[in-house]
Amino acid sequence: LSKYESIYKKKDVDKAARIFWSKHALLETDDERRKHAEEYLKVYGTRGGKDRAAVAEAAIAVIDWRRSCKENLLYDSCMTVKRTRALSAAEEIEKKRKLEEKLARAAKKKKKESDDDDDDDKKKKKKYIPPKRCGNPTQGVITMHERDKKLAASAQKRFKKVVGIAKKSPKIPAGEIARIEAFKNAWGAALVYMADQEYEEYMNTNMPGGLDFVVEEYKKDSPIKEWADEYEQQVKTRDESTKKFKGYFEKKTKLLQSLTEQYAKVKATGSPYWILAASARTALLSQNFADELYRAEVPRSFKTEDQYYAYCDSLADNAGPLEQQAVSAFDYCIGRSTEFQFFNQFSRLCEEEMQQRDAERFPATNELFGQSVYTASSIAPVAVMTSTEGVQRNKVKQKKKDEPEAAAAEGDSKPDPTKMSGGTQ
Repeated sequence: LSKYESIYKKKDVDKAARIFWSKHALLETDDERRKHAEEYLKVYGTRGGKDRAAVAEAAIAVIDWRRSCKENLLYDSCMTVKRTRALSAAEEIEKKRKLEEKLARAAKKKKKESDDDDDDDKKKKKKYIPPKRCGNPTQGVITMHERDKKLAASAQKRFKKVVGIAKKSPKIPAGEIARIEAFKNAWGAALVYMADQEYEEYMNTNMPGGLDFVVEEYKKDSPIKEWADEYEQQVKTRDESTKKFKGYFEKKTKLLQSLTEQYAKVKATGSPYWILAASARTALLSQNFADELYRAEVPRSFKTEDQYYAYCDSLADNAGPLEQQAVSAFDYCIGRSTEFQFFNQFSRLCEEEMQQRDAERFPATNELFGQSVYTASSIAPVAVMTSTEGVQRNKVKQKKKDEPEAAAAEGDSKPDPTKMSGGTQ
């Protein structure tokens, strides 16, 4: 390829650039691909076409962006999500569990009211230890990881350059389909990863601590001064918590809307691969927000069950609409995948998330491949082919050859009539 490229390097730069870039598909490692893209930009720059320069810039930027995460990537995001996989009938089991908890709480509260009439000195109350987190294990606990700032900044700079080239609408010959697709993919990747930087900042916008929403109404206007004071303090704490949570929720909702608009721009690229990636990201914006609320860490300062349930129930009420938004967005993602007849890791992500949301309506599509245990599986030995005439023809020829020999052998074996056992005739 290098010799072929040298023929055109002076008289046809565009063709020489195409030959040079064609080597990229033959390379196996990120290091080789990155080095090759850098060399292309150094040798040809935009002389081989602005679109090819954009593709080379994107190739380097994608590698640098992925490498900037110090942990294993989750669909190219620098985060980890821990959860239990949702199974069929899990929703019914969860409803039953919640009902049992509700009945148990009611019984416990009734018993507590009865015990309050007893002498406290006669009974030592067991200290209540709340669960570590709200929600159930099928909802995700998200951990964000730090990126290498220098490498990430370098990648983002190249992505901006790609988008800048795309805005000028570089001319690409209509017949060069692969070249057009490569440019669309480079443009789409740049837009997704530029938005991803803000997506990770959005995920690092954490809920304020010290929230407490419990108010024990039975202490209101109590003749016991201690109870009346506690009620006033609970109301004050609840109002302050509500105000802090509202400010956080509104801020994060605005970031969500801004990011949704950014991911929507990817549709203009016409790249099915990155349109699906943007659709999946849009859905995750809402789902991650909902999971953050569902699986919020419970303050260690909580001393009663009432505090725990007031806190978790309040957050779950706000998470519900977000999860519904996510389900609609995941459904849209799967719809586009079907429309394009194009499936990749991001369409698979949408399928898995829908299954996680509702295992009854969206059963898992994983295939199980069994291995035979009752029969022996082995490779059948086949002899080396010694003739181009074919096995059947060789058999026919051999049969014809064997017939005279068989006849002669048969003649030799016939009994002599002059020689009979028991004497002569």
